[in-house]
Amino acid sequence: MVGATEITAINDDDERTETVTQHWRGQKGIRGPSWMNMPLLTIDLLGTQIVWCTEMGYASPYLLSLGISKPWMSLVLVTGPLSGLLVQPLIGILADRSTSSWGRRRPYMFCGSILCSLSLLLLGFTKEVVSFFISPESPANATITIWLAVISIYCVDFSVNAVRAVDRALLVDTLPTAQQARGQAWAGRMVIVGSVAGFWIGHISLPLYFPSLGKTQLQVLSVLASCLLLGAQLTTALSVRERVLLPSGLHQDLTSMESGTGPGWRRFAVPKPSENKPSVFKVFKDIWSNIKILPPNIRRICMVQFFSWIGWFPVLLFSTVYVGEVYTLSLPPAQVKLSMPGEATLVGATALFDSSILALVTIILLPF
Repeated sequence: MVGATEITAINDDDERTETVTQHWRGQKGIRGPSWMNMPLLTIDLLGTQIVWCTEMGYASPYLLSLGISKPWMSLVLVTGPLSGLLVQPLIGILADRSTSSWGRRRPYMFCGSILCSLSLLLLGFTKEVVSFFISPESPANATITIWLAVISIYCVDFSVNAVRAVDRALLVDTLPTAQQARGQAWAGRMVIVGSVAGFWIGHISLPLYFPSLGKTQLQVLSVLASCLLLGAQLTTALSVRERVLLPSGLHQDLTSMESGTGPGWRRFAVPKPSENKPSVFKVFKDIWSNIKILPPNIRRICMVQFFSWIGWFPVLLFSTVYVGEVYTLSLPPAQVKLSMPGEATLVGATALFDSSILALVTIILLPF
């Protein structure tokens, strides 16, 4: 392709060290024109952020509408930060050791995205799914609907955190050291743009514009968010070339290629996959061991991040409900009866959209 470029790093010092113990097939890079390299590499993060916006904006009101009390709802929604704490390190380590012919990250991207999309659709259409098997007049219908909605939220949380983990790892794997900072900056841009896009979509009365996709706001939003997630992940997966980690057998001798003697092949003594496969217990044991030996500055950063998210997550997850209740209390009793179903939730979603716009403006102006 004329004017195209590829970002590769087979001559980087960090990669040269890596090939001493791990052996690869192929080269890493990004397809397409150079000016599109960063957007193509990071657009997958935009898709995951839209999913987060859908859950943050509508999970709380939906659970309350099913009859769950606010204290119990808090216990359900705490899976968001907990799943990130547990799933992301676990998936990262498992992906690091993957020898799939698709690469180390893309199999987890595909599987996680499909599971997340199905879980999000199940969350939006929980009542319809339960009513298909159990009569709406049955006393068990409401109870099973609540449990299925809770399970759907759990699945969304765990799967989207898995996808986010491999998306970040793919960025680090693909870019050379000199471009890592620029790549992380683009990742931040995509997350903010995803927040603005997600909350903008969520604050529109979607059933009026997409009646064929569902009857409620959450139903239509779950369909759109699932499609955007799959589209964003597929775009990055098709645009990025991953190297394949070779477990055993004949491996290409990169030393002979770089010295100009031509491509050669050598047999390396690489452990078999069964010998190199980590257990879940060992993964978390290693994580705990590494936490205890963190440098003081890194430990402080982790503590600040941990406690800041503890304070910030309730704001994100309860904003829609809080703003909606304030809006309802501000209306005269006669007007409350005439208000449209879900109108208070739309007002709460609009508040989150305004907040995302403020965050975007702050990020743009803060460096100056």
